[in-house]
Amino acid sequence: TTAVRCGVVSSDVADLAADAAVVAADLLRGGATLAAATAGTAVLALVASLAVWLWQQQYVLSLRARRAGRRATKSKSVEVTSAAYLPPRELWTRRELACFDGSDGDDGPILLAADGRVFNVAPARRLYGPGGEYHLLVAGGDATRYLARNSVEPESEESARRPLNVAERAALGAWLFSFSQKYDEVGRVARPEEEVVLGRREAYLDNLEALSSDMERERLTAAWIRDEK
Repeated sequence: TTAVRCGVVSSDVADLAADAAVVAADLLRGGATLAAATAGTAVLALVASLAVWLWQQQYVLSLRARRAGRRATKSKSVEVTSAAYLPPRELWTRRELACFDGSDGDDGPILLAADGRVFNVAPARRLYGPGGEYHLLVAGGDATRYLARNSVEPESEESARRPLNVAERAALGAWLFSFSQKYDEVGRVARPEEEVVLGRREAYLDNLEALSSDMERERLTAAWIRDEK
């Protein structure tokens, strides 16, 4: 018999319960002994409990199947062709993260850093973009302690110096798991010593670019003077 899920006990279980009820009623009508009647009632109670348990299992399985179907069709990734797309990289400095708080337009990336991990939360722009309920988590540079406390209220200096307790670490872990399921992870936050190295590298590249520009400018000037002659 086909089982009907999500709120209705399967017909197999219902038939089994009905049969048990008939047996118990026959025992009572036939003048059976008290022990036999008690046994029939016990069977009925057992089958009824089994029916409820099976219904619960079927309902849970049906919910899991529907959720699995939704997950299979839902993509967390930002399309590569979208203006909100940002290719992953190994490290992000805090100065770089500040450039992606959503304030430079209505369609760019929005980066949220928590526990050293960086997520592109642009798909939830209405929440994390300027004016959004959770924009402070982005604009603040590091959302770790906000998420751990489940609060967007600023901490006192004394509270900020206190390490996270077990409950707060658990709350933070739940948030990070949720982010990893919904948003693209695009790298991690650079440690202070790594920021120093990255800063030196950036300064070197800037100097190299300036040197190249000066050389190009000198070459063009020499060519112009030569042509004038």
